[in-house]
Amino acid sequence: MKDGGEWKSFWGLVFSSVKSAVAGFSALASLGLGYLVHEAVKRDVIGPFLSSILICLVAFLCVISFLSARKAYDFAVDQRRYHVPRVLHGRKTPAVHPDAIALLVIEPTPIYAYDGFVSIYHVNDGIEEIVGVGKVINIQQDGKVQVLVIKDLGGYGYESVVNNNFDALKSLVIKSTVPAYIFEDAL
Repeated sequence: MKDGGEWKSFWGLVFSSVKSAVAGFSALASLGLGYLVHEAVKRDVIGPFLSSILICLVAFLCVISFLSARKAYDFAVDQRRYHVPRVLHGRKTPAVHPDAIALLVIEPTPIYAYDGFVSIYHVNDGIEEIVGVGKVINIQQDGKVQVLVIKDLGGYGYESVVNNNFDALKSLVIKSTVPAYIFEDAL
């Protein structure tokens, strides 16, 4: 998915590549290559006319595939800025989740999925220590992600987070993976 909604799937990405100016130029270059292959066929340098059409088609598809892969790569590189979103806000848990510990709102990011588990780390002197497990309960229309802290690991004091202490919010890191050892007893 791309910010701004230009494309949301692989085929949307392919279509976006085709309609871009670079893809248009590359398509013309592919057709030119196809014409050269056709001329080579006419001069009996390579196989029959049908092979030149196939070569032209393959060249065109290779160019489109390359451009799509390049756009996907550029998008992935651009998403690195979302690698570790900041915690923006903390509050007490909603009444519908009485057993939870806290509710965190984090920056918009495409790396989280609804109902997915996350791990919560506290950064102290440059060292990340896992302090909890959370669950994504909502992705708001503005893109912000709501994470419900469902398990406290090691007695981290979430009171300062719930009270929106700036330093406490800044020291939390939310990652989209949970270490396997946390679930070993459940497996």
